[in-house]
Amino acid sequence: MTVAATKQLAAALAAWLGPIGPVELIDHRTADWASATFVGQRHDIRLRIATAAPLPPGLTEDLAEADLPMAGHVAADILLAGITAGDGAVLLDIEALTLVDA
Repeated sequence: MTVAATKQLAAALAAWLGPIGPVELIDHRTADWASATFVGQRHDIRLRIATAAPLPPGLTEDLAEADLPMAGHVAADILLAGITAGDGAVLLDIEALTLVDA
């Protein structure tokens, strides 16, 4: 698989989280994934948001339901796996499954 899904997912997350503060992709790992009917990728992404403000309440639930536009792919499952705050920034660890949209 290509890195297109990772780049699109990171860009969609940055746009969705943008109102909180500037978003930077710190790290990502991707692994191909498939079931009997779908093909996609699993993603582990670490994002840094430059903000000293507390994160909005319900961020975890809102992220799980977020519509993240991605050409040729669908974010099928997304989870906020960890939050680390400090030094005027917040690190978000996100796990996601994207599927090829055929």
